Order: sequence, then C-alpha cells, then structure tokens
Amino acid sequence: MSRLGFTVPPGRSGRLWLTRRLQVARRGADLLDRKLRILQAELDSRRAVAAQTGAEWERCCARAQRSLLRASMLGGGRAVRLAADGQTAEVTIGYQVTMGR
Repeated sequence: MSRLGFTVPPGRSGRLWLTRRLQVARRGADLLDRKLRILQAELDSRRAVAAQTGAEWERCCARAQRSLLRASMLGGGRAVRLAADGQTAEVTIGYQVTMGR
C-alpha cells in the first residue's frame, strides 16, 4: 500500500488503472472549472443587481428624508407622529445557500 492509500497494480494493468484515474481526475477538474465559471458569472450578475438596487434605495431614502423634512417644517413633529398612526415598518432579510453548507 502506498502513502496515498491505494496500491497500483503491477504491469500494463497498473498503467491502465492509473490512466483511468487520471482521466477521472481531469474530468473532475474540468467540471469544477465549469462550475467556477458559472458561479463567477452569477456573482457578477448579482453584484450588478445589488449596485442598481443600492442606488435606487439611496434615491428613495433621500426623497423620503426630503418629504419628512417638509412635513416636519409644515406641521411639526407632532403632526408627523399623528400622520404615522403609530405604525412602524418591519423588514425581514433572508438568505439562501446555493452550494455547500
């Protein structure tokens, strides 16, 4: 038994055995490379969407702050609280794992 945990059969059969193992290893490496390219493209796409969404969020936030400032200046803080009717917003952020654990 070798250090790798397996013994290579002697002679021609050993060479065929090693050739097959090498083919399997190369195929596995090719599949992992393909998966990496696919995931990289998905990551790039997600980053673009995140940047676009972040910019939209910033625009909406600035607009909301301007509206709140106008409302506060016109009616005061009490009017804003009364208009809110005691309701608050609730946000839930989730995530998913696409591979692995």
